[in-house]
Amino acid sequence: MNIQSILLNRNTILADAIGNLDHAIKAQQKELKELKAEFLNAEEAIFVGQLYTVKRVDATTTWTLDTKLIQAKMDEAWCDEHSKSGSRAASVRISS
Repeated sequence: MNIQSILLNRNTILADAIGNLDHAIKAQQKELKELKAEFLNAEEAIFVGQLYTVKRVDATTTWTLDTKLIQAKMDEAWCDEHSKSGSRAASVRISS
């Protein structure tokens, strides 16, 4: 087996491992969302299990700034002066 075959095999195994784990996590996230919805529809505000306690808390209001609108209304210098510099990060896109 040559080095290209070894690397190709390693890349195939890594891609499939990432894809399989991503699929499993998404399935668990869906199940968690459904269980939370069931809990929120229950009359009780606290469920006590053998390992965990789940408690309903009052909803909080969140808000976000419309950055595109701010950038359109304010000039570039103002936006630069009132912004923290960000960093670029690589991401992983998974498809099947």
